[in-house]
Amino acid sequence: MLVLPSHGDPYRGLHARIDTLIEGHEQDLKNALAEIREPKRVVDRDYPEFCALTW
Repeated sequence: MLVLPSHGDPYRGLHARIDTLIEGHEQDLKNALAEIREPKRVVDRDYPEFCALTW
């Protein structure tokens, strides 16, 4: 199936692309769940955007 994305070049392999996206989302979810398994303060987490705050 030819895919005509709104940006980038047309490509073939829609189902393979969807599978890749799903795998990435599943891994991100696993990482997020592992990160929140134990309660922590925001400043104790490894989030560079929060470490840069100068309150």
